[in-house]
Amino acid sequence: MLEHKAVIQEKVFWVIAHLMNITVDLIFSNTTNTYFEMEDPGDSDLLAYGKSKHKRDDLPQVTNGL
Repeated sequence: MLEHKAVIQEKVFWVIAHLMNITVDLIFSNTTNTYFEMEDPGDSDLLAYGKSKHKRDDLPQVTNGL
């Protein structure tokens, strides 16, 4: 599925837009991050140490998108 991710996302988007009978003129997106209080993030590409908005670079964090 990852191989076809972009095509799947586009198809799902347009199917939902059609079902809701909406016209898409502009799309907004936002990201934020948060931290997890845990000892080791493991081998995840989605969870790693870094600078968070909470200034907690000593804990693993994840970025959320909306």
